[in-house]
Amino acid sequence: MRELVTGARQKQLRWNELETPCFVIDAQGFVQNVDEFNTALRKRIPSSIVTYSVKTNSLPYLLGLAKEAGCYAEVVSADEYLLAKSVGFSVGNIVYNGPLKSRETFIDALVGGAYVNVETKRELTWLSDLPQGITPKLGIRVNVDLDEVSPDDASPTGGSSRFGFDVKNGEFQEALRAVRAQGLAVCGLHMHRTSATRSTDVYAHLSQYAMEVARAHGLDLSYVDMGGGYYGRMPGKPGYDDYAEALANNLELEWDKVTLIVEPGNALLASPVDYLTSVIDSKRIGAERLLICDGTRLDIDPFFHKSKYVYELIGVREDAPIQTQTLCGCTCLENDVITTIKDKEIEVGDRILFKWEGAYTMALTPNFIRFLPNVYAFDGETYQLVRRKWGVSEASQQSVMSAMPGADGYLFLNAGRRTTLLKNLKKSLGVSANVVAADNWCVAPALYGGDKYYLTPKISDPEYLDYVYRICEQENVKAVTTCIDPEIELLASHRGDFAARGVLALCPNKQTADLCFDKFKMFEYLVDQGIATVLTYDNLCSFKEGLAADEISLPVFIKPRTGSGSVGAERIDTLAELEDRFREPKYDYIIQELMDCEDCDADVYIDTISHKPVAALLKRKIETRIGGASKTIAFKDERLFDFIRQICTVLEFNGPVDMDFFYRDGVYYLSEVNPRFGGAYLHGFGAGVDFFKLIQNNISGIENPDQMGAYDEGSIMLMYDEVIMTHERDLLGDYND
Repeated sequence: MRELVTGARQKQLRWNELETPCFVIDAQGFVQNVDEFNTALRKRIPSSIVTYSVKTNSLPYLLGLAKEAGCYAEVVSADEYLLAKSVGFSVGNIVYNGPLKSRETFIDALVGGAYVNVETKRELTWLSDLPQGITPKLGIRVNVDLDEVSPDDASPTGGSSRFGFDVKNGEFQEALRAVRAQGLAVCGLHMHRTSATRSTDVYAHLSQYAMEVARAHGLDLSYVDMGGGYYGRMPGKPGYDDYAEALANNLELEWDKVTLIVEPGNALLASPVDYLTSVIDSKRIGAERLLICDGTRLDIDPFFHKSKYVYELIGVREDAPIQTQTLCGCTCLENDVITTIKDKEIEVGDRILFKWEGAYTMALTPNFIRFLPNVYAFDGETYQLVRRKWGVSEASQQSVMSAMPGADGYLFLNAGRRTTLLKNLKKSLGVSANVVAADNWCVAPALYGGDKYYLTPKISDPEYLDYVYRICEQENVKAVTTCIDPEIELLASHRGDFAARGVLALCPNKQTADLCFDKFKMFEYLVDQGIATVLTYDNLCSFKEGLAADEISLPVFIKPRTGSGSVGAERIDTLAELEDRFREPKYDYIIQELMDCEDCDADVYIDTISHKPVAALLKRKIETRIGGASKTIAFKDERLFDFIRQICTVLEFNGPVDMDFFYRDGVYYLSEVNPRFGGAYLHGFGAGVDFFKLIQNNISGIENPDQMGAYDEGSIMLMYDEVIMTHERDLLGDYND
């Protein structure tokens, strides 16, 4: 079976392995465009910023490439703003434009140091929400009528614009007064205006108009944003140096005090992105020869306004006769006709590469008839998949639907109260996941959190595993986990049996499972492996010896050696109290050093292929109830990430793991490991650390890339009670059992 590929760790591909239709990004060509535009500007204007126009192509891979190349992100909506932040742009490296800002992102951007250009009157009312004492990088977009400012560059249908604040009718002045009324200053002007010609003259005239507006209104500018609309690498058209020269010669500013911002979209993105499609059929209608391809004009000309394309024929026979052929797209639209090709006869299987297709194509491609296509990146030698073509799960990911027939099953054994966990899996994987809950009590709430549910025997029943295997077969289960600690050893002992049935058991290997269940054996093993952990004794006699040797002191902490859920755990202050507990013990106790210091935990995903930790959320406990944390706050610490990696070199886990730590005097100590979904993993999922997609990848044989720390610090989880309403007639058994 051909290996599946995804993300940043997929195999290297050759040209003939690219699955069509697809976009192909020349990564080096894109970076070269950024570098050349930057160089052209900085030769003349040292304090200049080249931004990446997110609306032009919002593919996260390209945003990341732009960030690494030194671009700022230019965004025009709350969604784009959040996307830029998620890719890794700091707020201070964002230029925020457009009418679709939200109040929250508007304030966040100003407080965080973004360049923010006001576009609407409602934004002016939000300024009162700004905290005192900040000096925001605040600008106003100026309405530009090209019929007056640069008439030769205006469209034949007129040069007026619906964007910005009009200087002529006084609305710009009203906006200026509204800003000043809040005790703030307008320190920037946004002059973006699309022109019909993209000539250097239009930028000269826009620059001159910006200076007029600034002088007329006494603006002390710290930046001027000249927008986009530039040509890129197009023969016979202005280049980066031409535009930079026009801007530098007409912006009369002190460049040691003022920053120039440009927002190139087409200029950066058009040339380094091609579109590859394959011919899937040919026929004749009358005398006309029609070629049907697997692509569509919607992918490369979403407005249906292009009259010509630059393309290259691939695979066409050298001795093929010359033909006039009409290339048609794959949709049902009669006008999905891409172009007429007068060239060698093209046959089924031949490919056509359309050049210069990176701007306003992917961002406008609809899910019409065929979902979003693959996107590959070329690094100069090989190709990598950077966006997998959409399937049903992606297209329906926010829909509320039951699992598709034949969907992969995810089985949660002894699901208990973990209803939200199951709902989150459904939220993540949508109809591609058949979420199956099982428990031995018919009123376990989590039974009602998935697509299907089963009442099982108890794990001590000799027929329990056979029952589970039958569920796996019935529900096409591809991954199984348990929500209780006592079952972990059982699953670990039968990982091979599950694997033989095509089921991935999300549990450690047998040795690690045994250690996790026996806290004292785990202590001894960790000490032997050089892992910092909590000092532990397994009997009163050895504790007294340690007490006499000053290895440990009272008070201490006791807990059951094989317990879970904090049952039986308590603080002991005196030796007499400790002796009393051991006189007639309720449990097989261990005695631990009382770690009177900060405690924290981590939800960790260990890839089932590499057995390395690839994702984690670190969180401090705000409130703890019996069984775990109920309120937590996320944090990051590379030392703890590294410690987790070290732990995973001596213990073999598979899938989700809950790790508890103490932190004292600059050192992290491992307290406990529960090799299953932790009760507070809900925080991780809510913060975007999605273990379910990682499981889905592993099921498909895909090794997940390292994404440790890919979340925002400071997110807080507040766990609360929910209820599920059902009826006695719907129960699978007797609730008294």
